[in-house]
Amino acid sequence: MSVDAAASLFNLPDLRPSLVDYLHRLQPDGFVTNIGGRRLGRVDSHLPFTHLEVWKKLRLQTKAYHFPHGLLPPVTVNAEPPSSNWPQGHIDSVILNMDSSQKWPMSGINGHVVADIVLIFRLVTPPPALAEAQPPERHVTDRFLSYVKRYDIITQSDINTGIRGQFPESSSSLYTLKKGKRTSGEVIGDIVPLDQSRKAITLLTLPDDVLLHLFLHLPLPDILVLRQCCRRLQMLSYSDIIWQSILHAIFGHLIFYPQLKRLASWATQHDDPYEATATRLIQSELGWKHPRAHILRGISDNRESNRVFWSKAWIKVINGGRWMLWSPPERDRLMVYDLHQMRLINEVLLGPKYENGQAIRMFEHVAVQVDYSSPGFSIHLAFLWFSSSPTGIAWGVSNIPQGNRKWVIQVYRLVEEERSSGASLYAHPITTIEGLTPGCSQIVDISVNGHLVACAWQKISFHHDREDYTQVEVFSLQGSSFTQHSKSTFSFHLVQCPVKIHLLTDNQVVVCNSSGLYIFDIPHPTGMPLPSHPLNVIAPTSRYIFPVQFRGSVSPPHLSHDAAHFVMLFSTGIYGLVIPYPGPHPAVDHQLEAIELVLFKNPIPMDSIGCARIGIHKAYIWPEGQEGFALTYVWPDADGLFPNSSPAAECLGRLSNSFANASITTTPYGWGYKNQKVILAPHLDEMSGRLLSHVNNRGWGSIEFR
Repeated sequence: MSVDAAASLFNLPDLRPSLVDYLHRLQPDGFVTNIGGRRLGRVDSHLPFTHLEVWKKLRLQTKAYHFPHGLLPPVTVNAEPPSSNWPQGHIDSVILNMDSSQKWPMSGINGHVVADIVLIFRLVTPPPALAEAQPPERHVTDRFLSYVKRYDIITQSDINTGIRGQFPESSSSLYTLKKGKRTSGEVIGDIVPLDQSRKAITLLTLPDDVLLHLFLHLPLPDILVLRQCCRRLQMLSYSDIIWQSILHAIFGHLIFYPQLKRLASWATQHDDPYEATATRLIQSELGWKHPRAHILRGISDNRESNRVFWSKAWIKVINGGRWMLWSPPERDRLMVYDLHQMRLINEVLLGPKYENGQAIRMFEHVAVQVDYSSPGFSIHLAFLWFSSSPTGIAWGVSNIPQGNRKWVIQVYRLVEEERSSGASLYAHPITTIEGLTPGCSQIVDISVNGHLVACAWQKISFHHDREDYTQVEVFSLQGSSFTQHSKSTFSFHLVQCPVKIHLLTDNQVVVCNSSGLYIFDIPHPTGMPLPSHPLNVIAPTSRYIFPVQFRGSVSPPHLSHDAAHFVMLFSTGIYGLVIPYPGPHPAVDHQLEAIELVLFKNPIPMDSIGCARIGIHKAYIWPEGQEGFALTYVWPDADGLFPNSSPAAECLGRLSNSFANASITTTPYGWGYKNQKVILAPHLDEMSGRLLSHVNNRGWGSIEFR
């Protein structure tokens, strides 16, 4: 194909000038370090060749970012010209290396650019002038080339320093791109060797929860346009959280479904077609909320058991409802289910079923963190075991062993990978931390945040002249595979036990019990601490507490958070807290004020709550032996005042006895749009040791609210 014919077919009027510039800038090694700059060639410039050999597809294969760095399935990169099926052409985007000293993905975006590959080609048999030439001219003929159009990264302010540069957008942790353009408005395009391509990228490979965050920052017209792009974006656009955000933007605060009359009256006062469309959509989104609790579907797990367990199963739904992590009440393994195909795809045995002929080894607590810094979807998992001593069993405060007890932390990374059987979530072990805790009575919680793992336990004294206290240890995982670690330990006295802990940042850990919420500083040097320089022990004055009188319960609160809010469920109600995140703490004598989101007329004993799920705007609560209910609540406005609407409550119906003391998780959307799903995992029957359910003896149930 001639150069001019290729330029016409692919709609590239600057193809000939870009080829002239490529020959002019060619280095001895053939490496291209820049896309753009002053255009030297013209549309009538002479070239030492006349024809190109053109390809329309490229197969690009890379290695996994995470250990053990196995080969990933090859990805097809399209570079098809405009046609009747593809009026704008069918092209894909890639990451190109522009600096040979930077390596993808270890260097991140440094030394790389994002570009669309529009044309893949190679020069036809070279004329004698080029065949006899010396480098760098020879690099024109022995390499595959591509015509690319560059994207520029929109500068952002660093969330910690405030410096503007090529930083991710703070709310989504993603880079914001725009098409690079010349002063004339023409999109910047140039010739780059094809072997400088490092990774194929596309917006549609982002996890659903990340796409939902992007939707929240789009204006209404863009949301309506994206709804027409594909079925996946259409289903995401029906998510409840998007329209709640639109309501918040329209009214200044959230308006819930009992108040649709005000919404309808507001719609008649506006002629804007987008606002009218939004009103109809919001009404349809809110009007269907008449919850009816019923079993939607279940997964069987009827394995025989030789022991009786009262511990509830552990369950977690991630990646917008795609994967479910579940461990049976024995807690000796982790099972990964694909909720789209309803099948078990992975099972990880976490430890031996029996230890020295004593009690069955069970993990007591698990922490999950989505790794948004990873090029693909992955999460960190940390399991904390509290194994038995020779003199007693490990679990249950009533059976405290008289001696040292051994704890073990196992850290895994779960990575979403494409295999021949389809997408799966595979577990890769990272490290194991173990030791002895003299006199430790009860494990309480664990948290994981990147390379930090924090665990807390309480030393309970049964003597009136001794005080109980809580001990927290923070481990910094080090090395390329996180196989080494250093430790920081601090302890403090709390009025009531037990507690919940959460690693807020690399420098902050949150401790919450039934008396309030504590934020501790963990100062350490910039960068990864070395084993010879462990994390510094916290000073007593570097914490601050907000005073709240919570009464009537010593059970741990239910805790949830986002970037700037904490929500806590106590026996007297649901309380919120706005925290300075990130940044320096206020003065030591400054006391943060708790926000009363929902107050119960009759306090609910925490020990009687069968299961609960607390979110930033909604809570699902099932007291044992009572009707379950959902609560929606609002935060104060900018002036610190609440809107004139009280929190709305919905009755969810009564659950059977087999779901008492169950684990609960929620999905922002389920197997179809306009559905809010709550998934429950029941406990074990105390007599038979087998899983119960009131539908087909299923092992766990999914409760759907329409």
